[in-house]
Amino acid sequence: MELMSDQEQVEFRTMIRDGLARVAPVETTRHLVTEGRRGDEQLRDRLVELGLPGLVIAEERGGAGAGATALGILLEEAGRVLLPTAYLSSATVAPFLLRHDDSGRAADVIAGVAAGVDRVAFADVDVRGAARTELEDGPGGPTVTGSKAAVIDGDLATDLLVTATRGGESVVVLVDAHSPGLVIEELPCLDETRPVVQMRFDHVSGEPLKIAEVDRVLDDARALLRLSLAAEASGQIAACLDLSVEYAKSRRQFGRAIGGFQAIKHRCADMFVAAQAASASVAAAFAAWDEQPEQRGLIAEAATAYCLQAGFDAAASTMQIHGGVAFTAEALPQLFLKRAKATQLLAGGMDAEVARLADLVFDEGRDPLEPILGAAS
Repeated sequence: MELMSDQEQVEFRTMIRDGLARVAPVETTRHLVTEGRRGDEQLRDRLVELGLPGLVIAEERGGAGAGATALGILLEEAGRVLLPTAYLSSATVAPFLLRHDDSGRAADVIAGVAAGVDRVAFADVDVRGAARTELEDGPGGPTVTGSKAAVIDGDLATDLLVTATRGGESVVVLVDAHSPGLVIEELPCLDETRPVVQMRFDHVSGEPLKIAEVDRVLDDARALLRLSLAAEASGQIAACLDLSVEYAKSRRQFGRAIGGFQAIKHRCADMFVAAQAASASVAAAFAAWDEQPEQRGLIAEAATAYCLQAGFDAAASTMQIHGGVAFTAEALPQLFLKRAKATQLLAGGMDAEVARLADLVFDEGRDPLEPILGAAS
């Protein structure tokens, strides 16, 4: 992994933005979702050509070996176009967890992810009120029994990383998404660009990963997933700003462009400030991710708490600026509003997100900005 200079970051962002604008503009997202083609193979192949699936996977496994900073840039630009294909867990959590066990099938899966052949979903949250997901050792090998809720990209996954317990200890299990005994139930979703599914496991065969300090690693994996959602939200704020400014310049009312009215100016100005703050917080958090691993939970929560709320506020302002047309299925603003609210819910809601941040700050007496800005003099 190599550190990226400021100039390299700018060049990398330009390359990713131009590539996604060419193969997966947000208008394409709307069409694919409307036609039920989130798993479009042509789009997936084009993303592989851009090298996106294997960005942070080690070069010896077929990836690019990039670091956290590059990943943050990729996620921001993916959020800008509401990239609909299954990439979130495959590009973030899967490489992070699978690199801790490069033996057996795990090595094949990570190479498959880098090649764009395999897609991995992270099945972590147990269904509320149900028994905890368990890994049992049987005569035919280890099996998983339990249920998981709100699995992102579970409808398109070829493999699953399932959290479970065995003998009271945490374990991560690699499961084939087409295994007998696994039932995947599609759920009604607010955000059609990223539906979630519920999964039921009835003695499903799986391969437990050999991960040292598994509880700490899982905490980091969950923090990385939330930070990834924050990075996407940062890109969505920038996209909402672009949509709003363009519409405000072209929409005329009372003989003038509506962008000339103070109320519209203020909303756009607020979005600009939010976009800058969100991007800065995400960039700092991903930079600190590699440099300060002991602070990963804190820096992820600080960025996530800000970006997820700012993302929803920006989408709501975009709806207001566009007026009634924004609510139509053909309009783009409603896609961003749905994604913003759905992302908040995936994180457990903003109250839960802020509570997690408060626990990290006040229980340990730490300053959430210290990992990013350094200790006060």
